[in-house]
Amino acid sequence: SLPTIYISLYVVKYRKAHALQGNIMALFMIDLLIDALIELEATTKETNGKIENLEEMISALQSEEDADYESFANSGVPKSGEAIELDEESAKHVNKSTFFHGPVFCHTAIMPAEIRYLGILTESQNSSFTNYDAGMSYHAAFKREDKTTMALVEMEEGGYKRKTAKCDKIVDVDHKDYFMAAESDGGATKVVVPNNMEKELYLSDDGHSLSDMKGHIMVCFTVCPWGKCPKGNIMSPQFNDGNATMTVNGERVTAMKSLSDCSLLQNKDGFVWKPNGNGQYEIGVKVHQKNGYSRITSFIFL
Repeated sequence: SLPTIYISLYVVKYRKAHALQGNIMALFMIDLLIDALIELEATTKETNGKIENLEEMISALQSEEDADYESFANSGVPKSGEAIELDEESAKHVNKSTFFHGPVFCHTAIMPAEIRYLGILTESQNSSFTNYDAGMSYHAAFKREDKTTMALVEMEEGGYKRKTAKCDKIVDVDHKDYFMAAESDGGATKVVVPNNMEKELYLSDDGHSLSDMKGHIMVCFTVCPWGKCPKGNIMSPQFNDGNATMTVNGERVTAMKSLSDCSLLQNKDGFVWKPNGNGQYEIGVKVHQKNGYSRITSFIFL
């Protein structure tokens, strides 16, 4: 049909645009690397093939990086931050600078992501770029009997699969996978964040923990193509309407304040959530709507 042809041409056009942007970005990064190597070569002192001032160079570069980080951490909200719209109530409790400065931790299903390829998200062994836990299909997640834990679901856009019989190579790494909680007769579907591997790798060595953060939590939902969500899909408006409920360490989320595709979680006292005694958050989702389900791509802690 004519509408189908128009949509196909639109998709092809913008895929080519994305490819062009990706190539430009890659070439820009390579150019920066070449410049860095030229600069390093110009500042090194060699004797018999050995760099004499290596430790001095590393120390100077580290000091420069620390100064840049300090400057960034103490700077004001950038112009892009002006686009973040907080209602009057949220603005009383949440400083916009929190979104740009300070420690942030993200538990995400979206790819590409280090925690997916290294098996950190699913606490899997021997994971790699070509061999990782891809999760389950939407239908398997929806029909499974045990819904006590959130399912990691592999997004198959328009029936597209990452590997086929005709091509067993990975040609696309951009996938909007998600965690899914579906309607069930039992209790809430839960996820514990950070998991043990995340705590060990991201929240231990550098001395940071969730207690060092402001205590704000955001959840990001799967973006519906063309703004048209499938039947039964539950996002922040449906949570606010009571079609689903969310808890954090047993405390109910009283409201979700939308910020673009993500939502800031509010409790009866405001927007601060404290981790449990293990330094973790147990987030539970209970879907009340018949045949309803919620797709969450990321949990962000600020």
